[in-house]
Amino acid sequence: MAVAGLAMGVVALFISLLSLNVWLPVILHGREAANRTDCAQKLQSIGQALRQYAVNGDGTFPPDLDTLIDAGRIDYEQVVCRSARESAGDEGDVLRFGENLSYIYLGKGISADAPPGTVIAYEPVSNHDRDGAHFLLADGSVRFILQTEARAYIDALNDGINPPAVQPTTLPTTQPTTAPATGPTTAPANPANP
Repeated sequence: MAVAGLAMGVVALFISLLSLNVWLPVILHGREAANRTDCAQKLQSIGQALRQYAVNGDGTFPPDLDTLIDAGRIDYEQVVCRSARESAGDEGDVLRFGENLSYIYLGKGISADAPPGTVIAYEPVSNHDRDGAHFLLADGSVRFILQTEARAYIDALNDGINPPAVQPTTLPTTQPTTAPATGPTTAPANPANP
């Protein structure tokens, strides 16, 4: 009788492990989908803060994201993607990509009325299981671009082409915001190459 109980326990354990093997990828995929949605929402929130900054100022985006944090328009949690290795900074910290900042900011001096495809910020393709990357555009929309096309997009940005001439297949994530502003359009060189 004890042998039968032991055998039943082993079979139950085997079935549990097999079930875990099937369900674990589903659970992890669901978590990554939630992280991707959260990341898009954070970038859209940053975009709204950037546009409001431009409207209240000279019509251009600020020199860096620290300016928005110092003004209380965003917080340290908003500049960190949950799928990235970075962790949120503490009050008074200077933002540093790879430490407490997940996004590469290109908006310095760009007019809020820049062409809609102008990239204001993006994340490296290494986030989100290397499936692609989010891009915050000048119109306030956020797009998730699949890996191969995202790399081409980033290469164009690294070459100083903004908006990139590459027309990627995007997965629409958010809609543009509407907060008009005026001022000259300038596209600074890309400060980082992920």
